[in-house]
Amino acid sequence: MLFIITRQRSPPKYISLLLLSPSPLAVRTYVEESPSSIKQELVSLTNAYTKKASHKSLTGAKSTVGVVLASIRSDDLSWLRDYCHDTGSTPFVYSGDQKPEPNLLVPANLRGREAPAYLSYVVDFYDNLPDYSIFVHAHPEQWHNDLFGPFTHDTLKNIRFQSVDALGYVNLRCEHNPGCPTGVNPLNPTKIDIEGKDIRAYFADAYQEIFNVPRSEVPKEIGNVCCGQFVVSRGENPRATEGGLSAHFELGGDNETNR
Repeated sequence: MLFIITRQRSPPKYISLLLLSPSPLAVRTYVEESPSSIKQELVSLTNAYTKKASHKSLTGAKSTVGVVLASIRSDDLSWLRDYCHDTGSTPFVYSGDQKPEPNLLVPANLRGREAPAYLSYVVDFYDNLPDYSIFVHAHPEQWHNDLFGPFTHDTLKNIRFQSVDALGYVNLRCEHNPGCPTGVNPLNPTKIDIEGKDIRAYFADAYQEIFNVPRSEVPKEIGNVCCGQFVVSRGENPRATEGGLSAHFELGGDNETNR
């Protein structure tokens, strides 16, 4: 290994260190990246996808994959940028701030945590959905990323899309415990939910309106695997009509108890 210092006759403006080794010369510049600059990189990837979609040039042998999430201004999405570059996936980042970040996608409303971003994505890209849509949280680590460790990047790299093809919908939580515990009793809300005007107290009414069914068809118990991260195939998404999805927004936007 040889270090060479180059000098100038006049007072040196800089000193160059050239590292000579049998391997090719590699130079890495470390630049502190802001969350905003990373998000703008992601925006460019989203725009590239929509441009191809508008020209109907997305067809090909390789499946398209979209990663959908809601992000606030302070989120570091470098993990998402790296995943998309590594896999050729497309990010769909919705702003979760009252004042939306520049160029990010904007959900129909901000009620319901990630739900407005998830639903907005399906409506916004209804005619040009990727083959697979992955819905995740913005933070790189989640306690419910269980099988491959806490990092979402590692979880996504181990998705078996064959399973998504077979089932249409796959939850990203693999642990069977506690399974699908009852989360809501639509026909028998608790006193705490009623007094606190929690959405659970109005769940039966919401269920009837969303699915256009009589009260007799409202299930007594509803449960699901946590925790808001899942994959859906394009063939499964369109089962919900665009008009029906828009009705979900109207319900969420008009209902002040929705959280």
